[in-house]
Amino acid sequence: MMILYQKPIAIQQEPSRCDVADAATYQTWKDSIWTLAVAMDSAVDERLHAFDKKKPTRKAASLRKRWKLLKTAHPEAVGSLITQFLRMKANWQIIDARTPGTHLWDANDMS
Repeated sequence: MMILYQKPIAIQQEPSRCDVADAATYQTWKDSIWTLAVAMDSAVDERLHAFDKKKPTRKAASLRKRWKLLKTAHPEAVGSLITQFLRMKANWQIIDARTPGTHLWDANDMS
């Protein structure tokens, strides 16, 4: 999703939920993640539609299937998108403090 989103993002670490005073902080964080997820779904759907001309969908499973098809049908476009993503990540335009490093793309995934 981040690869197809192609916009600067910053995902903060999840705040503590154990303190009542932090309840508002946690809810604000949760709302910001939800807003980002909806924006990413819409942007990814539009970008995929530009390639495959299929009807819009926001289901994660459908978007993943369409991404896999895009990788086989348009490998040069996928390579370009991945390169742009890695460039943005290297320039600290994409910051993800929530996802483990093993689940994030890096230059080794290009080969």
